[in-house]
Amino acid sequence: MKKTLCLLLALLTAALLLAGCAARKDETTAGDATTAESAADGIPQDLVGVWVSANTGEDQIRETITFNDDGTMSASAEYRGQDAGTISGTFTVKGSVLTCDIDRNASGAFTRVYTFAVDGRELTLDYSEKGPVKYLRVS
Repeated sequence: MKKTLCLLLALLTAALLLAGCAARKDETTAGDATTAESAADGIPQDLVGVWVSANTGEDQIRETITFNDDGTMSASAEYRGQDAGTISGTFTVKGSVLTCDIDRNASGAFTRVYTFAVDGRELTLDYSEKGPVKYLRVS
């Protein structure tokens, strides 16, 4: 029972992180090159890629989030080395706000809104109830 509860907690954590992700339209000036955008859909290219949680913490939960340049995303979680599930959805970005619309199939869809920042290979997602979580780019 404890293992099942921990796996559900890990999946919920991953789902919450993904739900807040959204395709971002960058509002930088023409001279600001800190965030490159896709001209077609406004998705910042520095967000596109695969990100892995930087610290598994004492819960030993490792999350992997993939943001695609077509506005789709997926997130998976491992709890103590065991697969805890994968969720997918779409995301939009407006300024530093990332909105993720997650489809969890039978569990129902939900939306999560984060503030985010990309600094080189580091992504920070901040969800007010959870606080900032750091991820490292792996591709």
